[in-house]
Amino acid sequence: CALVKKHARPGARVFNFTNPVGIVSQALRDLGYGFTYGICDAPSGMLGQFARLYGRASGDIRGDLFGLNHLSWFHKVMLDGKDIMPELLRNPEARQTTDLKFFDQALLTFLGHIPNEYLYYYYHPERVLHNILKAGKTRGDSILEINEGMRAEMAGLDPKKDFDRCLRVFTKWYGIREAQYMASETGVRRGVPPWTFDAFEPDEGGYAGVALNFIDIEQSGRKDSMILTVPNEGAVDFLEDTDTVEVTCDITGGKCVPRKFPRVPDDQAELIRRVKYFERLGARAIIHRDRQMAVKALMLHPLVNSFSLAQQLADAYIGLNAAFTGAWNG
Repeated sequence: CALVKKHARPGARVFNFTNPVGIVSQALRDLGYGFTYGICDAPSGMLGQFARLYGRASGDIRGDLFGLNHLSWFHKVMLDGKDIMPELLRNPEARQTTDLKFFDQALLTFLGHIPNEYLYYYYHPERVLHNILKAGKTRGDSILEINEGMRAEMAGLDPKKDFDRCLRVFTKWYGIREAQYMASETGVRRGVPPWTFDAFEPDEGGYAGVALNFIDIEQSGRKDSMILTVPNEGAVDFLEDTDTVEVTCDITGGKCVPRKFPRVPDDQAELIRRVKYFERLGARAIIHRDRQMAVKALMLHPLVNSFSLAQQLADAYIGLNAAFTGAWNG
């Protein structure tokens, strides 16, 4: 970002999808990089699943979303001018063919909003722990195995001479990754069709597709909306304006304006406050290499909620990343 700020033309954008997007986006904005935008393909991916459920193009369904990255809810899901969220919440087929399958019908009815799939960790922490222990590995372990398997299969290939074969290897392992998404934590398989990739056919593009969509909207001059992680600026009235949030934004005339969500339910607002406090302090801890601030951030996170565990996590993180972050204070 420093190089972009120094050398790029005015108006250059940086799209960050480095996880955890919430903390990274907060840190970048706190450092003064106002041209950065956090992106995630989870919200757009879920909308795409709903579009396939209704037999429509992905762009036909839009959503009003509020919260933080990996901690967000759809307030509305619109199709042909109608809010279809109430029918999605009670549609058995939606719970069979979309990522709503991770959640019990009772919870969806209780919430009255469509949750991001990562909210499973917050609504069912005891299930997550049980399922991970039963599986014997975390998602990180699974991704490591997949990456190592793909690298091993790629090792003897020359991309310049064997491009098509390399692409087949990538497609195979990426398909395994997609099929295993959230499986260790939820005990539920997505049941998605086998993943395929054709370099000559259009697709939604994942993370890159989100960034390219922003560029397309801005360059075409049309008015449109996207879900991005940006400064709050009053989108939710119980957070600071400088807090980064994941919300639906209106993009027009070169500006990205977050929509307002004035009536966030108290239970969701309380969870957002707690996790945003963690992100805010976590970003400052990373910027200043401050161990005590990192411990405080972790201690107040709903999934940690323990001083002793926070100390262990902070020390483990600092130790594992010492080669990249250097020495920390405190």
